[in-house]
Amino acid sequence: MRRYPVAAVILALAMLAAGCGRGATPEELGETTAVPTELRQAAPSKQETLSCSAQYIRTPGDLGDRTSPQVTVIRSRFALEAYYEAHQEQYFLEGRESVASDTTVGFWDACRRYDDAFFQDHELILAVLEEPSGSIRHRVTALTQEGADRMLTVTRLIPECGTADMAQWHLIVETERTKGGEVLITLSDAPCSGIACLQTSYAAAQVPLPQGWNGTVSLEEPLIRLWPEGQEGDVPERSMELRFWRPQFGVCGTGLTERQVTLANGVDARLGYYDGSPVWYFALFQGLAGSYAALNCGLTEEEASQALSILKNALLAPGFLTEAEAVRLARQVCTLEFDRIDARFRWEDRTWTVDFLGLTPGGDETVLLDNWGEVLQVTYGE
Repeated sequence: MRRYPVAAVILALAMLAAGCGRGATPEELGETTAVPTELRQAAPSKQETLSCSAQYIRTPGDLGDRTSPQVTVIRSRFALEAYYEAHQEQYFLEGRESVASDTTVGFWDACRRYDDAFFQDHELILAVLEEPSGSIRHRVTALTQEGADRMLTVTRLIPECGTADMAQWHLIVETERTKGGEVLITLSDAPCSGIACLQTSYAAAQVPLPQGWNGTVSLEEPLIRLWPEGQEGDVPERSMELRFWRPQFGVCGTGLTERQVTLANGVDARLGYYDGSPVWYFALFQGLAGSYAALNCGLTEEEASQALSILKNALLAPGFLTEAEAVRLARQVCTLEFDRIDARFRWEDRTWTVDFLGLTPGGDETVLLDNWGEVLQVTYGE
């Protein structure tokens, strides 16, 4: 495990801000961080776990003589646009017409959702990492606070075999707004046998394979099938299938009990058990763009426990708006009072429909958004 302390300095974008027609405060410009070689000895203090979520965007470029990782704290839409203008020649920060084969959207596509309303009570931590192989992936596993400073913990998923190309990544971490302080980064390495990547126009997933497990990907289903090694035959008898279900996942309710869990990747899931069995049969993920669920296909209790640990490190629907994000953006244009919200993702055209159900007849409002959070249509009806 490597711990990188960072000394905060004000992002040098004053000339850019002046070109926008006005001066900018340090809060608007954000704070960028450098990486000194010495370790900082922090005084013991109470540690608090902060909620966060992350996007992982591959941004080809060159750090030059700067050291990886680099960190910038963004506290306004103006600062985000200033960051883009200052670094667009250093990294590829443009949008992409479709989700790339490495399961990332373009940087600016990922940033469209962060408007002025978002920054009223949230901020972004941008972490730039350079890797010796494009096969290496990342997971933000924790964000904690000690005093005024915060610690961002990032796990590097390193497969046994990887490409020999250099890769630069922007990790976009959403968190609650703070009053400042330094951001420190801890990097830890997690070797794995490989990373199974599923990518279609409407579904995406990355699943790191631990030692002792194999996997295949089918784009027709679409699904990722994982199984423990040591089984005879071409088709494993015991496996787990992670699927994108069209139109949606459904099961029989007879003898079913369910347990709600939050996985390490921050995604909520419902675990289903049948007839008192201690082994879960399905894991239905919630709040994502589309219906993702995993099925236990004959795994033993120990193997099922290992499979659940694998799912905790899975990255589901990268590059797609979550339900919570779609609702937040739709609420900004809703003009009616409502007492219930219904949101659903249409996989055929990658759009979100958010219904605001009113208190009185004729008080319903429906907002249609594209996958980048742009409002396409607002309709009213009974």
